[in-house]
Parts: sequence; C-alpha cells; structure tokens
Amino acid sequence: MKHILLFVLFTLFGFSASAQFLNTAGDIDHERLNFGFLLGIDRASFTVVKQRDFSQPGSNPYTADTLQAIKPMGNMGFSLGLLANVKLDRHFDLRFTPKFSFVDRQLEYQYNKASDNKILLKQVESTFLELPLLLKFKSDRMNDVRLYVVGGVKFVTDIRSKKKKANDEVYNPDDDRKLVKINNSFVALEAGLGADIYLEYFKFSPELKLSHSINNVMKTGDDNIITHPLAGLFAEALHFTMYFE
Repeated sequence: MKHILLFVLFTLFGFSASAQFLNTAGDIDHERLNFGFLLGIDRASFTVVKQRDFSQPGSNPYTADTLQAIKPMGNMGFSLGLLANVKLDRHFDLRFTPKFSFVDRQLEYQYNKASDNKILLKQVESTFLELPLLLKFKSDRMNDVRLYVVGGVKFVTDIRSKKKKANDEVYNPDDDRKLVKINNSFVALEAGLGADIYLEYFKFSPELKLSHSINNVMKTGDDNIITHPLAGLFAEALHFTMYFE
C-alpha cells in the first residue's frame, strides 16, 4: 500500500510540473489566513515493545504454550477534517488541521501450539479527534506546483461514547478485543511531504505523512495472557491526505 501511495503522489508531482504557470487558486498566496478541508486514507498499526523473556517457556503464567512472535497488523481507515493555514513568510506556513479519524489496530500472537498456532487479537475500533499543529516549509513555485515538507505535533483523544468505553472496560475472557486497553489520549509526532497544485479556483495538496506516539499508549495495571509479554505499545500510522484550500 505504501508503494501505491508513493506512486500516486509522485505521478501528481510530475503531472503538475508540466503545467503552465497560469492558475492562481483564487489568489490564495496573497492571503494571510486561509481555510479548507481534508480527506484522508490512514493505515494504522503499533510499534511493539516486548518483554525480554517473552519467548522463554513458562514466562507467561496465563498459558503453558510458548510464544514465538508478536506481530502488529496494519489496518486501513479514513479521516476527514478542516484546515486553517497562516502564512508566516514566503516559505513558511503554520497549519492547524483538526480531524476525525476512524481506525482500528490488530496484534497477531504466534504460539508453538500445534492445534492452534495463532491467536489474533483485534483491538477495539477507535474514533479519534486529532489536533495537529504543523509547520510547513515550501519551495519556490514551479509552474503550477510547489513541493513542501511538513512536521509538528498532535494531540489525539478517543471520542467514543462513554457507554461504549464502559463496555470495553468490562473484562470478558471470551472477547480478545478487550484484553488490551489503550489510553484515551496521547501525543504524537508527525512528519511528511506533499505538493501544492494550483488550479483555477482552489489549491489541491496531496500529502504523505508518518505519525508516531511519543509515549507508550498501552494502559498499565491489566495483566493477562495478552498484555503479560508486552513492555509497551506505540501508536503509529501512515497518512495519505488530500487538502482542498
């Protein structure tokens, strides 16, 4: 999926660079403050930090089987939101891009058990409100396109209903989704690259970006067959976002 997104992004770069310098996108470069909206495709996963003895026989008191591997399984989701862009100078912009993100993440546990050598843990689906504050560095305009890099920090909070969160807190040994609990809020770093493509009445900006939580997002205090081998989980995601300004 990552290679497909890269192909689409650089194809758009090449197409835009061949255009004539005709479009002003509604004279957007002359505005100190402008607004827009965004649509995104996200691939969410975890960075897994395992206990040192996770694969040693007898290290997990909740099972007699020996754990061989823990693998994060990336899942696709989508996001939508708004954009506020402040022009600082010729090459720098400050961007605030609040959005709703709909994702879930999975972990796969592989045991040496002959009859059932895999346990698939599906994390509860999440609905996040993400509040990124980003600094954008953009190149000089080449015909109808500018390339740019962007980076910053974002605050992420789970906005699922209180009832659904309460249901997820109830321990149920028959529901693997409830054996790992994630913090309701966390902070992450973001960095990426993109292109501003000037059209007649608006500016279109495809962007590819990575995000990674600063701290461990796994809730502490719950010890069970799934969490015992884990030292921590860090939320990560690959974002392909389309901005319309």
